[in-house]
Amino acid sequence: MTSWLRRFARLGTVVLLAAMPACGGDGTGPDSSDTIGPIGPFPTGLTGKVAFTTIAVVTTSSQAYTETRVHVIDTSHPSDNVIYTVKDVFVEGLAWAPDGAHLLIQTFEFKDPGPNGENRDICQIFSVNMAGALDRSIFGGPGPAIHPGYSSHGVVAYFGGWNIDVTTGNTNPASGIVIDGRTRYSLPSWDANSYLSWEPNDQALVYTSDAFNGPPGLVRLSIADSSVTQLVAPDSGEVILQPAVSPDGSRIAIMRFAGNRNGEEIWTVSSTGAEANQLTTGDVDASPAWTPDGKYIAFARNSRPGIYVIPSGGGTPTRIVGGSTQLIAWSR
Repeated sequence: MTSWLRRFARLGTVVLLAAMPACGGDGTGPDSSDTIGPIGPFPTGLTGKVAFTTIAVVTTSSQAYTETRVHVIDTSHPSDNVIYTVKDVFVEGLAWAPDGAHLLIQTFEFKDPGPNGENRDICQIFSVNMAGALDRSIFGGPGPAIHPGYSSHGVVAYFGGWNIDVTTGNTNPASGIVIDGRTRYSLPSWDANSYLSWEPNDQALVYTSDAFNGPPGLVRLSIADSSVTQLVAPDSGEVILQPAVSPDGSRIAIMRFAGNRNGEEIWTVSSTGAEANQLTTGDVDASPAWTPDGKYIAFARNSRPGIYVIPSGGGTPTRIVGGSTQLIAWSR
């Protein structure tokens, strides 16, 4: 099951800040391969770095576990580089810093509730360099703290806080969109379908939400006055996820599924939510990410798995990286 559907299904998954040995250090090795390749060819003129995750089930002589890896491929000299590996923890957020030299990672580790039902799931948000070394810790502890995004000026935003404190029954005022370490926009509840993306001018961000969090679907949040505007309302039974604003701010890529959708589909809309354009259908496509020049949208595909790019105005997808990938992030 893909990471975004796993979270949708059970509202959870989590992370540790610890590296782990390679697969099969004392036993049989991976049961499900996270082998990457072939790599390329890339469309002419494509630049930047693409980060992505893979998940494998590993069986050794003494245990079985899942292993999540974060990979980086630099289009200037394409080869697969694993910069972060973790055991029995899920990576559920990736975002590049503006300099393209640091990667924001969000992890989730599922824990059983406490004796009074209190949340004990562990979320971490941190930044690593291209050698995989930790260089900035942003959040660590009982979550949720999920789906972060970097602005063009290096400001971090993410979704944080449970909606209800089970020990008191009170609404948690810290639930909502956290920007630069404080809640800038409160949400009446938190849901696993909450994803965000900054507009390039840092004056607003767009996010996805369900009907319990105010306007459902794709929503724009103004940073200046915290006003929200619904850009795209979901069709009956539909879920809209994973917004990605284009480098020039004129278009927004989204993933749509359920309802009348044929699989998980990649669409784009204008910055006002108009001019909807469907790019893919009939497959399991997710995690859209714009290339730096805005000419292509990359996404993860489930059938003939890998990372694909498609012209942002529509066309035929081209596989550029083979392998069962999960989340994707492309540097600026």
